[in-house]
Amino acid sequence: MVWENLTEEEKGYFAGFLDGEGSIVISEYGNGYYRASMTIYNTDKETIEYLCKKLDYSIDEGVDVRNDNRHNRNCYMFSIRRQDELLRFLKKLKPYLVTKKEQAEVAIEFLDEVVNRESHEYTDEKLEKLGELRQKMVKLNE
Repeated sequence: MVWENLTEEEKGYFAGFLDGEGSIVISEYGNGYYRASMTIYNTDKETIEYLCKKLDYSIDEGVDVRNDNRHNRNCYMFSIRRQDELLRFLKKLKPYLVTKKEQAEVAIEFLDEVVNRESHEYTDEKLEKLGELRQKMVKLNE
């Protein structure tokens, strides 16, 4: 990720897109397996290509989630799912966020627990904490 090469204006641009068109979530996959992710959707392919190019990412293409005949067009997305990259990205972007700042803070707390762990095994206390952070994120995203 080439965050260091972005101008202050570009960092603000990314934050604005995440605030307005993006989501930060913590998903549960069963058996105490949780994963955070960040996604920005837009129907303008050029915009998403710009975001991806600036951060040296590839573009994923999908169908517009509204699935409305009037708006049935391609929807493009930029996403970060690698936990270590997402942690670095959110820490850098957090000062520029407005409406997604709390979600970023919860995700950072979650990712600090996941990325910086000493063991691949989670204690019951750690699993409980990760579950609580997921629930907090769910409430923030309602």
